[in-house]
Amino acid sequence: HDSYHPMRLVNTLLGGYFGSRLMKNIREDKGYTYGIYSQWQCLQHAGMFVIGADVGNEFVEDTLHQIRLEIQRLREEPVPEDELNVARNYLLGRIVSQQETPFQVADLLKMLLHHGLNTQELALGFERIQQTTTREIQALAQEYLHPDHLRVVIAGDHAPGK
Repeated sequence: HDSYHPMRLVNTLLGGYFGSRLMKNIREDKGYTYGIYSQWQCLQHAGMFVIGADVGNEFVEDTLHQIRLEIQRLREEPVPEDELNVARNYLLGRIVSQQETPFQVADLLKMLLHHGLNTQELALGFERIQQTTTREIQALAQEYLHPDHLRVVIAGDHAPGK
């Protein structure tokens, strides 16, 4: 999909690395969890976007509220260039570091074959991530991230409204 590589960057900003917005807000500022993440789970013909965290029962409602706020912030406010550059450099570094060993390269080739892609896709992805602008990040967040359409799954003793 044309938006795949730039959306990897959107995800990185939101919850895809230790310096992400979700991590800063919910872990560092609020202290609700040791870790929170977001990720795209991409399948050949479908996929899903997942945000996960382990929080105490007393923090569930506010954590869900904060997640929605961070998504809304990505939709409404342009990402500052310095924040975008840090996330971009992190993601590009991960891409490079995932091609260091013969087994990693074999896994990449296996993935490309499975999805019917050619090896130029790796270079294209690297390029697209380098070229993604703050304006494009905001437009993609507006198109694909809808905080009011999230499906919430809670495992444990907490149930909404209790």
